[in-house]
This record gives sequence, C-alpha cells and structure tokens, in this order.
Amino acid sequence: MKKILFFAAAIAAGTLVFTACNKKDGNTPDDKTQNPSDYNYAGQKWRIDSCKVEGQLEHGPHALIDILSNNQVIFNGSDTTTYAFDSDKLLIHSGEEHPMELTIKKAEAAFAILDMDHMELYLSRIPESNGKKVDVTADNLIGKWHWDWYYNEYYHYVSEWEKWYTDYNIGTTFGVETWEFRADGTLVKSNSYNAMMGAESQTVWWVLDGNRLAMGFDNQKPEKLEDIPAGYWVNVLTLTDNVFYYGTEEHSQYDEGYQIHKWYLSKVK
Repeated sequence: MKKILFFAAAIAAGTLVFTACNKKDGNTPDDKTQNPSDYNYAGQKWRIDSCKVEGQLEHGPHALIDILSNNQVIFNGSDTTTYAFDSDKLLIHSGEEHPMELTIKKAEAAFAILDMDHMELYLSRIPESNGKKVDVTADNLIGKWHWDWYYNEYYHYVSEWEKWYTDYNIGTTFGVETWEFRADGTLVKSNSYNAMMGAESQTVWWVLDGNRLAMGFDNQKPEKLEDIPAGYWVNVLTLTDNVFYYGTEEHSQYDEGYQIHKWYLSKVK
C-alpha cells in the first residue's frame, strides 16, 4: 500500500518547487486546475515535497520519481508501475485486479495536489540540467539552492554469490530543503518540514578550492585549507546557472570495492 501511494503521488507533479509548508518563494499556483492529460510528463523527474492530514504536516511518503513514459514511472530508481488519468482521478495499476484511485485536486505543468484517504500530497517537478555551464567560483555558487535528490552507488563483493555486485539507492528527503551560500562564507540550511516542527535553521561555513567544496560544522573555519579535515570536502561535478551537482568517490584500500555519492540541487530563481 505504501509503495503504491508513493507511485501515485508522483504522476501529476509540475515544474515549480512548492510545498504545503513553504510559500516563501512566491511559487503558489493559480486557482485554475488543468486537465493533467494536457501535459506531457514523460522524461521528467518529480518529488513529493510534503504531505498533510487534516491540515497538519505528517510523515507521509517522500519519494523521487522518474516518469519513463505517458503510462509508466519508476520509484526511487528501483520499482516501476503504470498509471492513467480519468477525469479528476489518477488510476494506479500495480498488478491488482482493480486500480487504485487518487483524486486530483490540482494539476498543472508545474505543480500538483493529490488526495488519498484525506491525505493531501504536494508535488513538484525537478528542473533539468539545461542551464548555461559556469565556472566553479564562489560568485557563481552564492545564492539559494533547493536540495532535490541523491544517488549512492556501492561496488562490493558478495560472498554468498561469489561475485562482485553493484548496489545503489536513489531518493529525496522530507520537505523542501534550501541551501543559501552567502558571500561571508556561511551556508544557511533550512527545511520547510523542519520549520513546521519548530526546528531552527542550521548555519555552517563553506569554502572553495578549485573544484573542491568544503562544508564544516565547527564553530570556526580553519584558517588554512590544509587544516580542513578530508571528510569535509566534496567535488563539484556540475555547476550551471540552474543546477548544482556535487559528490564524493571512495575506493577501498583492500580490494576493488568503491563508493560513489552524488547530491543534486537546483537554483532558486
């Protein structure tokens, strides 16, 4: 049931990053609900931003969904199912005799609200990496970014299979997490989900060294780059005027194993 709900929630999403608990970016959709069948969602990535039950923010399904075609999606990079629109209903087919139905409360090219058993699901589309590539400099990094999704890959030996195996996981997080890189060397992280729970935003320091980015949690940034612990550094893989990808890669000292971690953010306009 929970997995089906994940799939169902992702289909009617849109391009604006908006949640039930964060309207600060001015991306509130208008009141007109379009027919979702009018839009071509194929080839896009979506995420569930927030979920509310009777007006209260809840630990609902928060998932990353790749829309493979006009009738098929994949959830967190591992499970697939099919879907269809029928008037104001979203029909989810997952091998059951009767499809599961969700009510489409709003559907736009940029945003959607779905309802299932009195749970409201707020969804948004993740921007593609179609911006202009820019140099990795502090000036080009300064500003606000939405933390969208992550990718982890592990290459390791499975003894019971007697072979090497690549395992991976893909996903997102609760709410809309915003990172603001400031010119004074501070990075302010806030999350619409945490804010609803009364949590404070987090301020850390950041510094660039070529294509390397360090983000620290100490009270004071080390004066010298060589004094920054190795675990604080990540590699900036892509920087455009609309997306920001960074990651790490670690190889085992004892065998062929390795770990790759990547994080994807989009620019707040």
